[in-house]
Amino acid sequence: LGAGSADDVLRLAAALEQGASHPLAKAITGAASDKGLTLPAVTQFETVAGQGVKADLGATRLGLGNAALLATLGVALPPEVAAQAQALREMGKTVMFLTQGTTLSGLIAAVDPIKPNTVQALAKLHAQGMTIVMATGDAQATAQAVAQSLGLMQIKAGLLPEGKAALIAQLRAQGHVVAMAGDGVNDAPALALADVGIAM
Repeated sequence: LGAGSADDVLRLAAALEQGASHPLAKAITGAASDKGLTLPAVTQFETVAGQGVKADLGATRLGLGNAALLATLGVALPPEVAAQAQALREMGKTVMFLTQGTTLSGLIAAVDPIKPNTVQALAKLHAQGMTIVMATGDAQATAQAVAQSLGLMQIKAGLLPEGKAALIAQLRAQGHVVAMAGDGVNDAPALALADVGIAM
């Protein structure tokens, strides 16, 4: 997109993510490190829950996140870019958009590879009578692609942290005993509400 190269997009995305510790941040900063890119220093770093991150590079406000972040920042998403992003999601990839000011500069797609023993582990849980629900902040298309490869039938996609917590509360109110596995940051409210919280 625009005049920037793929390395330019990766450099700025990594600059935004260098202070973060979640897996997507590590993937982006790792890719930039592998390419030997020098990262500029950003200031006024801010996390927008369920949307992405923002920071200043000099006088320019940078953003990296999902389509909701674009709306928050007042950045237009051209139809052709939206279609490209949707195609990537349908391949099971998480799509992040990079913005500079009110300009969309590029997108980055990352995939979280499924561990070889995941399908077997889920099958054992099913065999013990457990119901598995995928609750994710990812878009529906991404979640659907991953769930299909895992044989999961129940998906709750596009959830903010409070949406995951509400799901846990709803399941418990229905009389279910709930175990929640997730990261200890965005998933903290849901982990705290579950009968068993497993922070990865």
